[in-house]
Amino acid sequence: MRLIFVLPLLLAAGCDVQRDAANDQTTIGFNEQRIGNAVEDVGNTVGDAASEVGNATVDAGRMIGNELDNVGDVDVNLDVNRNKSGNSH
Repeated sequence: MRLIFVLPLLLAAGCDVQRDAANDQTTIGFNEQRIGNAVEDVGNTVGDAASEVGNATVDAGRMIGNELDNVGDVDVNLDVNRNKSGNSH
């Protein structure tokens, strides 16, 4: 579905427009090599972005793991007798 949004850009990258003002004609052609190069560039960019996201995720996971290792044990003392004096708040 997302290809629908990228397709016009890829076609524009390979588009060759020639205007003949003397004959009042415009010729539009498509250069398949330029379109192929544009597709390859887009693919490389997407691959690089995905790699960066993956690396950032791994780094974040390591940092979270390190922080959890540093927390250690926490002692909690719950005083269940706090209302003995008659306070009922």
